[in-house]
Amino acid sequence: MNIDTTHPHIFHLDPSHQREKREPHDSLVYINNPIMPEIEEFAQRDKKILQLRDLLQNNKKELELYRSKIESETKNNLYLKDVLKNYHSYKSYIINMKNKQKKAMENISTHLEKISKENNLGAENLERVKLEQNQILDELDKIQKELQDLTLKPEK
Repeated sequence: MNIDTTHPHIFHLDPSHQREKREPHDSLVYINNPIMPEIEEFAQRDKKILQLRDLLQNNKKELELYRSKIESETKNNLYLKDVLKNYHSYKSYIINMKNKQKKAMENISTHLEKISKENNLGAENLERVKLEQNQILDELDKIQKELQDLTLKPEK
C-alpha cells in the first residue's frame, strides 16, 4: 500500500463550516479544521498511522503465510528448523511486547478515569478526557484482539 494514498476515513472540513464535534464511536479524522489549525498536523500524522496500520496488517498476513510454508518445508530441511525456531522466539517477543502495551494502556485508561472523576475540570476538558479515554479503550481492544490472534493460532 502506498503511504501517500488517502485513507477512506479521512475527511477535509470546509473552512466555512463550524467545527464538527466528534462522537466517541466516530473513527473519522478531520483535517482543515478552522478552529484548531494545528489539528491538521495531527490529522496528517493520524493519516500516516492508519496507512501504516493497513500496511502492517498486510505484512502480518504475509508473515503468517510464510510461517505456514516454512513449517511444511522444515520436515525436509534442517536449516528451516532453525528459521522456525527463530520465528517462534520472535512471536514470543511480540506477545510479551503486546502484553506490556496492554498494561500501559490499562494504566493510562485508569488515570484518565481518575481525572474525569475529579470535579476541577471544565466541561470542554472533561469531554476531551472522555474522548481520549474512549480512544485508549479502542486501542486496548485492538491490542487484546492482536494478542488473541497471536496466542490462539495453532502452532504446527
